[in-house]
Amino acid sequence: MKHYKWPFPRKKLGVFAHWNYIFANRTYTDHSASAKKWSSIISLSHKWQFETMSQVAFQAYLLLEEVKPLDKILMRQKYDFPRKMIHKAYLEICTRHQPLTVEEGEKIGLEMLARIALTREEIKDCHSLSKASIDAVTNNLVELEPSRRYY
Repeated sequence: MKHYKWPFPRKKLGVFAHWNYIFANRTYTDHSASAKKWSSIISLSHKWQFETMSQVAFQAYLLLEEVKPLDKILMRQKYDFPRKMIHKAYLEICTRHQPLTVEEGEKIGLEMLARIALTREEIKDCHSLSKASIDAVTNNLVELEPSRRYY
């Protein structure tokens, strides 16, 4: 009889247990895990090609208030989730008072940095959250069809 080594180090057992709970309970609604756990669950689900579970975990990750909008964007980029899932994070980044820092720009890459800069430029004259600013985020960052205002 051949014995197989357990594929998870002891420190990862909690993540695996949480992942297993989600797997067993498709209507999982307890989003009490930390951002680190959700990140691990997303990684495992993606690695094992459990698309639905990966999206459920990503949705739970997005609901965490302690996760910064930039981190949500980075997670979306890393696992190629649909852009529409993080519309709120894009909106928060584009409407915040301070511009992206050099470090943030390096993390998200040149293309996304340019798209966010374009969107911020389009909505800078909006003093409140308006349909125009929401449309600019949708067009430039979700649908990737920027307005022709600057072309």
